[in-house]
Amino acid sequence: MSVFGHGVEVCTSTTRPTPSEGSLIYETDTKKLMLWNGSAWTIIKDLSIDYFPAFCAVKEDNGGLLGAGIYPFNVKLFDNGNNYSTSNYTFTAPITGNYFFTTTIQMWGFSAGSRGILLFYKNGTYFRAVPNTGGGVQSITEKDQTTYHDVVVLSTIAPLNAGDNFSVYHSGLRGMQSHFSGCLVSN
Repeated sequence: MSVFGHGVEVCTSTTRPTPSEGSLIYETDTKKLMLWNGSAWTIIKDLSIDYFPAFCAVKEDNGGLLGAGIYPFNVKLFDNGNNYSTSNYTFTAPITGNYFFTTTIQMWGFSAGSRGILLFYKNGTYFRAVPNTGGGVQSITEKDQTTYHDVVVLSTIAPLNAGDNFSVYHSGLRGMQSHFSGCLVSN
């Protein structure tokens, strides 16, 4: 294989060759394909996992009103790599990369004139799409009558490091027909 006039050199993370512009290596210990960009090694592909991280979880029961907190998606429909926990309702990133997340919750059960809030949490705190700003990824619905049902959808792409957690926070509601899913889109 030749990239920019160079072949792929096989090495380990401790035996990397002296690079030149366009050098391409495959590290056998980290299972990463990397390119020298002139100043640093850039990961082209991380092959350290042999599956594609993706999951989908639902809340199976239509129980009563829930207090505010992490939303309890308690049944996995699928989970490639077993990275979603039905005990703490969070996804843990197995590798560093950009992940797409989406959730849909039918919000019902809070009183007229009140507000239902749905947020993404990263490592236990409110996920902001733009760090260090007041803005973030959230959805808010306000009730104007007691029998009203809102379906709220929230989606984002989040950069996660290996070991980071991601979950859905709600302000207190009785959610029904709800799901939370995510997958790796790039690493």
